[in-house]
Amino acid sequence: MADTEAFERLPEAQRDVVVDAALAVFGRHGYRKASMADIARAAGVSKPLLFHWFGTKQRLYHYLVAFCGQVTADMYDTAALDAEPDLFERIRLASRMKTTALRRRPHLTSFLGTMLTESDAEARREFVRKPDDEVRNAVRLVVRPGDAQQLPPGVDPERLVRLLILAAEGMALAGPDPNDDLAAMSDEMDGYLDMLEHALATKERP
Repeated sequence: MADTEAFERLPEAQRDVVVDAALAVFGRHGYRKASMADIARAAGVSKPLLFHWFGTKQRLYHYLVAFCGQVTADMYDTAALDAEPDLFERIRLASRMKTTALRRRPHLTSFLGTMLTESDAEARREFVRKPDDEVRNAVRLVVRPGDAQQLPPGVDPERLVRLLILAAEGMALAGPDPNDDLAAMSDEMDGYLDMLEHALATKERP
């Protein structure tokens, strides 16, 4: 029987080594090709101990998906976002918060990328995040009542934010490992945002 509680009782630094190793292996190989032996080797622990903590590869993957959800929920300072009246500045602030959080977890981005494209039915059926749900959560995080006043008639702020989120995810999937050049990808997205702001923002700014 798995003893995840025993894993949770470990010092945070020890847990981080195991979690980061598992994120890296799944992110590199995907669910089907990743093995508990590879993860144990990368984490510097024995395979029996890894099975003691998680029981199966499926349960470990489930743990990582829940972990990523918590990291994603915690990466944003909602009070700071609420205090920013300008839509475009709020998007930039949220982007900086996300980039800072991802730098602290260097293998999180590649793991999230494999979740988007995971083909293994076992992984997809139970654990792969629903991209539409993630996009809706991000829109709720950034868009505020009255944001439409900053945009030309007919331009929906929610659709604008959805467009930027989908573009960022497409860049992460299409390019090289985003962990190798997270700053460059962030700068590129800032450039797209600057272009949209120049084209769309009205003179009625907060």
